[in-house]
Order: sequence, then structure tokens, then C-alpha cells
Amino acid sequence: MNTKNLISALLIIAIAMTLSSVAASVFVYYPVSITLSPTAPDVRLVEGSNAGQADLGGSTITVTITGSTKASITIHPTNERTYYKNVTVIVNTGSATYYGWIKVNTPISANGITAAKLIIKDTSGATVATVDLMSTTLQGGGFSIPAGGKLFIDIEVQIDSTIDPTTITSGNVASIDLVYSPQSVETPP
Repeated sequence: MNTKNLISALLIIAIAMTLSSVAASVFVYYPVSITLSPTAPDVRLVEGSNAGQADLGGSTITVTITGSTKASITIHPTNERTYYKNVTVIVNTGSATYYGWIKVNTPISANGITAAKLIIKDTSGATVATVDLMSTTLQGGGFSIPAGGKLFIDIEVQIDSTIDPTTITSGNVASIDLVYSPQSVETPP
């Protein structure tokens, strides 16, 4: 075997050994016990005083609460500005203050709808948060839900006066999450 072939053979062996050592890994497992101890939610959603009431066009303001943690709201706005007061209520049944945000997952995007807002008010009627339902962001700034307290949800929609509102059939649904935490220092993901 000549020197050139010997060097080639050694190079091939070195490459093979390098590749095999790259593929080798060491795994160490430390035992950790994780216990889930579920609890009932302190913060709940309930129907507001205008849920089930008359809406425009002979319709009804529909609010369906599922398991006290999920709400489905159907409203029937028309041209210009339509304001819905006290549609849903956030209730804190616990003994601690919680801090809330609204995360808009799917925004209102229909042509002709010029504004869509969710307004959160305290028991005095003061606005504690205004959420743009046309923007996919985390909003609300950590508004507080006091122990044993309530916050009221209003909805405002503006539709361009130059269009027929009955032609808006897509992009007219917003999907949001009410996010809450016992602390306000860190913003939720």
C-alpha cells in the first residue's frame, strides 16, 4: 500500500469515527414529580342585563355561556355607530384580585366595518379597558378584577353608512380570549 492510499484510508477511518462520535449522545434522566390539583375558576363569565333583550331588525342579543368560562355573543348592528351595553359580565368569585387582558386571536376584518370595540367597565361605569377588535394584539393593560367584584362588557360597532350592512357576510366574527392572572408584573404570552 503506498503512502497516498494509506493517507486516504486513514482519512476515511477518521471521518467515519468523527461521524459516529457526533451521532452518539448521552442522556441523563432526573425524576421530577408533577402533581395537578385542579381548582374551580374564581373568574367567571355570566350573561349581562341586556343578554336576551331585543336587538335591531327584530332580532335578539344572544349570549350563550358554556361552563362559566366560555361566551358566545351575537349582535345585529346597523349603519353608523351601534352601542351594546352590559352584554356580558366578568365576575370574580374569589378572595383575591386578578389582572386581566384581552387577546384578539381573530380580528373583525369585514369591509365596511370601520370600528369594532369591546369596552370593559367597572361597577361605577368607568372604562377600565377598551379593546380594538380589529387588531390582533394583547390588549387591556392588566386591568384589575377585584375580589368579589364585577366588570361589565359593552360592545361598539361602526359600519360605513354607504354600504348595505346585510351584505357583510365574512370577516364579521372576532375570536378573543379573556386572559387573567393573580399578578400584573408579567405580560401573558
